[in-house]
Amino acid sequence: MNTYDAIVIGGGIHGCSVAYNLADNNLKVLILEKDYCARHASGVNAGGVRRLGRDLREIELADFSMREYWHKIDTFLDDDCEFVKTSQIKIAMGEEAMEFSKKRVKQVQDMGFEHEQWIDRDALKSILPDISNQAVGAILVDGDGHANPFKTTIALKQKAIKYGVDVKECEKVLDIKGDDVLSWDVKTDKNTYRAKYIINCSGAWGDKIAGYFGDIIPFSVSCSLLSITSKVDIFLNHVIGFQGRTLSLKQFKNGSLMIGGGFKGSYNLDTNKTGVDFTQIAQNVSNASELFEKLRDVRIVRSWGGIEGQCQDKIPTISQSTKYETVFHNFGYSSHGFEPAFGSGKIVSQMLLGQKLSISNIDEFRVDRFK
Repeated sequence: MNTYDAIVIGGGIHGCSVAYNLADNNLKVLILEKDYCARHASGVNAGGVRRLGRDLREIELADFSMREYWHKIDTFLDDDCEFVKTSQIKIAMGEEAMEFSKKRVKQVQDMGFEHEQWIDRDALKSILPDISNQAVGAILVDGDGHANPFKTTIALKQKAIKYGVDVKECEKVLDIKGDDVLSWDVKTDKNTYRAKYIINCSGAWGDKIAGYFGDIIPFSVSCSLLSITSKVDIFLNHVIGFQGRTLSLKQFKNGSLMIGGGFKGSYNLDTNKTGVDFTQIAQNVSNASELFEKLRDVRIVRSWGGIEGQCQDKIPTISQSTKYETVFHNFGYSSHGFEPAFGSGKIVSQMLLGQKLSISNIDEFRVDRFK
């Protein structure tokens, strides 16, 4: 029997983050990944590093992750992970979008956070001269940005290994048996492992792992689509969103743009295959070209999708099990889990070790909140 203090199920950015933090506290940790680390949403997302537009319940976690990790990324991971610290800007088109945006900024500031600021049409034009004349203003956050998601996840995996974490890739969990008293036996298609603690970081498969412990939550799976365009003259140094529309837009140094934001494709959880819906891609490009007319004739070079899990209320489950004190869940980030991953890994390790939590608001993410 291969015995560990903790077994983390799932080798994405959240699993690697939890494993590193536990190993940093001298626990013997194993990561079990059914494919390879960064295979799914962790490695193929848009790489947005943002506090802008977060669900109000997530803001404290996102702010903690940004301050303590992303703004120190090169020293934290000994790799800058291609993190570009810039502004994220969410454009408002029309009076209704403007009023919604201003109300949103006030809500965030009333919570004690000052990162979101409303800028008017003139200020927006000074930052984005090519923006549509229909834009009436925007919410702006300085200090957000974007990074390479695959490179970031692998860098975190390597740091976890450096701290003593064992990583078993291409091992699928088949069964889990045990309890708080006897420890847990995790059977894979290759071996069996034993540990006192189990941490479920299984992404789109998180609800299935949670089911082993009797923790049931309303859950669904989706495939978010992303596209890379042909090269155009450099005109954009920021990450752009569209109030009330699905869009995430940024430009790379070679002139190509990444267009995403949440349009959906097809997926198969058994085969890991994803499919691109080109009607959705076309709508995504249409949203981008409504903000920037120069993108009306841009060509799509390639598109892809990543499988990810979504809780019913579109915020993650970060929680101890309702039935077992030695089981924890950290999944269901609902298409926006990249930026908070460093912070949530720290929080989960603090929960497990009985340490003081670095954020105050954690009850919103309890696994039993749907009751």
